[in-house]
Amino acid sequence: MRSRITRSSALPINRTAPASACTNSHVPYKGGGPALIDLVAGHVEIFVAVISTAVPQVKAGKARALAVTGGKRAAALPDVPTVAETGIKGEG
Repeated sequence: MRSRITRSSALPINRTAPASACTNSHVPYKGGGPALIDLVAGHVEIFVAVISTAVPQVKAGKARALAVTGGKRAAALPDVPTVAETGIKGEG
């Protein structure tokens, strides 16, 4: 599977890609707002976002949070696991 991803720095995705069956292409954007619009519209498949940007879209059901990159779960999205909890090594 080939994914088009966006983020100012795609480091977390690039670190975890070898542990998955995906290959990724970085898609540069001038900020999180335009990237999130394209995610919701289906123009990109994954977006590593600042949690404050993503929470409204996740809670509205317009985007799905797969994991948070911190060492513990985010209070704003308590049901979303950390990357480490998903079993992918190298983050969190």
